[in-house]
Amino acid sequence: MKFVAKMNEIKKHYTDDENISAASQELAELIVAINKKDRGNIVEETGDVMIMLQRICDVFDISDDELDHVIEYKLNRQLDRIGVSINER
Repeated sequence: MKFVAKMNEIKKHYTDDENISAASQELAELIVAINKKDRGNIVEETGDVMIMLQRICDVFDISDDELDHVIEYKLNRQLDRIGVSINER
């Protein structure tokens, strides 16, 4: 990840519960931006959510490999649902 040092420094200042609460708040703000179709706000809130998702992965000790496995599974499941086959599967 590009911002590891910055993320690690910020992580020192918040409890797990504070990170969980902040993630919920940022997700809610992204939902509002999406519903308003406000592209500028969507970009800003997406950045906030991506930061918070990394912090949530830290809180719950979720590895990149674990996420990659789940993402691969979910992408393949959706491709199956829509009847699309991609060679890299």
